[in-house]
Amino acid sequence: MAQVSPQLLQGMVKKALNDFPFFCRRCFYIRRKDGVVTTLTFNYEQRKIWEAMKEQMDANQPVRIVVLKPRQIGISTLMAAFLLWEMVRRPVFTVTMAHKDEAVIRIFGMVKFAYERLPEWLTITLNISDVRNSWSGIELSHNHSQIERFSAEGKEPGRSGTIQIAHVSEVAFYPAAEQFLASLFSAIPELPGTAIIQESTGNTPVGYFPERYNRAKQGLDGYKALFFPWYEHEEYRMKVPPGEKPVCPESLRKLYEAGVIDDEQLWWRQHTIGSKYAGKEYIFCKEFPATEEEAFHAESANYFPVFEVEKRLREVDKIPYDEGDILPGGVFSERPGAELRVYKHPVPGRCYVIGADASSGVAAKAWVNYSSADVLDVETGEQVAKMLVLDEPEGFARRLQLLGEWYNTALIAPETNDGHGLTVARWLRDAGYKMLYQRRVYDRVDRTWTNKLGWLSSPRTKPYMLDVFRSCFISGRVTVNDERTLREMLAFVKDGNKLGAVVGATDDSVLSFGVAVMAWKDYGPHLSAAAKPLEPEEPVNPTVNIRMRSRIQTQELHPDLGAYF
Repeated sequence: MAQVSPQLLQGMVKKALNDFPFFCRRCFYIRRKDGVVTTLTFNYEQRKIWEAMKEQMDANQPVRIVVLKPRQIGISTLMAAFLLWEMVRRPVFTVTMAHKDEAVIRIFGMVKFAYERLPEWLTITLNISDVRNSWSGIELSHNHSQIERFSAEGKEPGRSGTIQIAHVSEVAFYPAAEQFLASLFSAIPELPGTAIIQESTGNTPVGYFPERYNRAKQGLDGYKALFFPWYEHEEYRMKVPPGEKPVCPESLRKLYEAGVIDDEQLWWRQHTIGSKYAGKEYIFCKEFPATEEEAFHAESANYFPVFEVEKRLREVDKIPYDEGDILPGGVFSERPGAELRVYKHPVPGRCYVIGADASSGVAAKAWVNYSSADVLDVETGEQVAKMLVLDEPEGFARRLQLLGEWYNTALIAPETNDGHGLTVARWLRDAGYKMLYQRRVYDRVDRTWTNKLGWLSSPRTKPYMLDVFRSCFISGRVTVNDERTLREMLAFVKDGNKLGAVVGATDDSVLSFGVAVMAWKDYGPHLSAAAKPLEPEEPVNPTVNIRMRSRIQTQELHPDLGAYF
């Protein structure tokens, strides 16, 4: 270490401990993409993130940042530097985590690489050395600060004590992120001096990360949302060869004409699509989005038409709804945040069908099983209520019974492709609920047709159900009012012969709505006929519902499927 005056040395150490950009320029060593080892100087995105963090720190608030980003713009490098800076200057317990083991190993490796190269004028002055330096963590001797690493493939973090700072990388790709991160966030107090930075490229339009990001945009929970389109990154440009002219897609035309994007950036985009993604533009748009919408599109082929679903999403922003519970006796009790959303309350004399997808009701680290139900108005095909609950099958069946009775003893169609759905169907039958969907099944042994409770999703019937749902949605025969259902539709894809949600998303609402559509299609016309008053002049009153139920139960209303019980 070169000889410097004690006053200068003291000033440098003090500045390093209090000035994060200075610490990065003078103390934090990185290996650049070209292999050169140098200290960190902020690029545009790193500077904007630090400014947002510092704004919250200066306001004596907890640092809460969520970042939607393209690939490889240096966010993990910035966070590695921030974690080490905080460890050097005060006693903290920090955590870095990512979606995969190799990703968090790389981030943790950046911290170790820089720690091992901290300048002597800093380490000697502060008496910094490692007490523990293992594959999973570092502990500094001078103040016992620690860093631990975790991945979404391993154990849950946050079980061993209080955490001050957490960097959560590529959170959009965590299975059941909300449940997995619950223990981590519970270990971080809502106090000044704490920090949670969540960052990711986009994945699906539904799930924990897009919901967290959208809530932050609305200013609902103390987080600040930051989005960086690919064209803001200074490295994403390439010289245009002589005689060549890059193609400007229509999606970027306005930015190009306004001078926000130039030819070198367009040429880099064009070259990257061709060389890295075999000409598949949709993959590039997901990895390097120009808009938030591009970031949250699914990679595989969308099953439902994206334009139509996004159009409906914009429309449902203006649709009011009530949240609450159905109490015994058919009373709706309003409760904000409840699992039941009611878009239209039941109208006496009208008929409704309910599609239900039951689950185990279990929330685990890698997945969460929701039970979902949708109520459709038989006359209009409109979704009038949505219930999404984390409940075991019998509890879900009780809720369905109350919901069905409230909607004029609606026809309930539970999906019965597994034991949970059968439990729901049999519980409702044994509880005396008569309006249950039945399907006609041929018994190969007795060579007779018989009725079975519920809708069965098989490799043959599931594609048919989803085709009917999609067709009815496109034609406007059914109307989806629930935002969560629409976002699941955006994340529902066809990947080869497989139909379902992309990794990181769920499809419970899509499946329950599809079952509701089949119940509406199969039984709707017959329910409508049976619901008419016995006499034309008879007024609509609660008595009509009782007479209607009795009439339906004593007639064979469906020519193919037979009676309801």
